[in-house]
Amino acid sequence: HAGAGPFSLTGQPNAMGGREAGGLAHLLPGYRLVGNADHRAEVERAWGFQPGSIAAQPGLAAGEQVEAMERGELDLWWVAATNPLVSMPELDRLKAALRNCPLVVVSDAYADTETSHYAHLLLPAAQWSEKAGAMTNSERRITYCPAFRQPHGESRADWQVFAELGRRLGFEQQFSYDSAAEVYAEFAALSAGRLCDVSGLSHELLSEHGPQQWPFPSGSEPTTESKRLYSDHRFATPSRRARFMAEQPLGLAEPPCEAYPLVLTVGRYLGHWHTMTRTAKVERIQSMHAEPRLEVHPDDAKRFSLEADGIAAITSRRGTLTARITITDRIRSGSVFLPMHWGFTQEHACEANALMHGEACPISKQPELKATAVVVAPAVSVIRPQEQTSHRLQALRRLFSPAPR
Repeated sequence: HAGAGPFSLTGQPNAMGGREAGGLAHLLPGYRLVGNADHRAEVERAWGFQPGSIAAQPGLAAGEQVEAMERGELDLWWVAATNPLVSMPELDRLKAALRNCPLVVVSDAYADTETSHYAHLLLPAAQWSEKAGAMTNSERRITYCPAFRQPHGESRADWQVFAELGRRLGFEQQFSYDSAAEVYAEFAALSAGRLCDVSGLSHELLSEHGPQQWPFPSGSEPTTESKRLYSDHRFATPSRRARFMAEQPLGLAEPPCEAYPLVLTVGRYLGHWHTMTRTAKVERIQSMHAEPRLEVHPDDAKRFSLEADGIAAITSRRGTLTARITITDRIRSGSVFLPMHWGFTQEHACEANALMHGEACPISKQPELKATAVVVAPAVSVIRPQEQTSHRLQALRRLFSPAPR
């Protein structure tokens, strides 16, 4: 977990905004911590909860949830707007864990994702163009994103789905929202006095005046000027001094060895987006990146008898995949690269993350998806993963069957 910088360079739009709203297992809105008693009390008062209602123990991170499913301790796994059966490490382990979970719910705008194959219940979700909301980018600038079309069929915005569930569970007062603007207003009020204070913002103000940067406390005036933090040399720490930490890197969790002499790193192609639920449907992008290719340095290609456009078998401690070879000096000797986009629903399926180990940073809980030990050898044909489809067929039947009244 060594290495940091002053910028929030996230991998997805609004990842920073999600953290501001408390979208991680250890967070509450406004960069508050679940483990902080004062923070819990502030949120309990704002939500009208009795003191002590919010558990003092943070929730489980994604990898910890998989372990809990394996132990039979997780009765419900609800996946919203993501596709972990492509994006998480140790995919075969995750599939086995999901088979051990009594109820898997998937909320998605697409019915045919890899994760939907394992769902007991599919909930149709509204697309980005069909729901309103606000997004924060890496320079702390918040933009209002209005819906410009009606949701398709019975799909709903995420807030509507969770609000209805909350009401059905008996929390009528806490989930009485009528619009996305009301949800944002609650978050804005909760942010008052915090680092990401947006208590002066609303969907209406953002729509009228355009994007604004936080901090934007109540009473602030809209501006087109950029706000620079810490120009007074006073930082967001108790001492108001900047903190610098020098730590020794721990090294790779799974370094190369005699049996697995190469380091496999997985990542993204320029054109494709994550798990290809959308970009796989765009012909122009598909023509740019028609199939997953293993990138190998010329020295390693010679060392392991690999030929350009030939086929390689890539083996880690978790299994074997095959892919066509690109020989290039864009990658350094000793490492090979494989794109992570192609899940088992794709024509050129190649579950790259199935090879990756699940070791994670003990602080951030982020898995080390950028390095796992592998061995590469020539192969005679590309072998595609074969997936059991009964889970998907059952889920689709439930999705398209009339709902019980």
